[in-house]
Amino acid sequence: MKTSMGRAAIFLIPAGKMNMACGQITISEAVREFLTNTFGAFQESTEHISGYWRGCFDGTFVQFKVAFLGKKRIVLLDDFLEGLAHTMGELSIYEETGEDAWEISPDPDKKYQL
Repeated sequence: MKTSMGRAAIFLIPAGKMNMACGQITISEAVREFLTNTFGAFQESTEHISGYWRGCFDGTFVQFKVAFLGKKRIVLLDDFLEGLAHTMGELSIYEETGEDAWEISPDPDKKYQL
């Protein structure tokens, strides 16, 4: 039997920032806790993923993938990624949802709490 889990969402986190503090836990722990609590499961790829942004090498990344049904939970992911980008001091986080690619950036006028 085959059951749809919805569309996939994929995003990349700079590998060098995974152990950075995020309150009482690390970025890595914050991401895993959020994905487990929000989506119930996730995939994490720690293989060597290199990124190039606007013609420049942008480092190596850890890739996360989740499945989502409907748009409600993807909005939660986007809000989380905005806060995460802010916490890490990143201008943006790369995300793919379904067939679309997005640049998720923190709002400079918004206060974030992960």
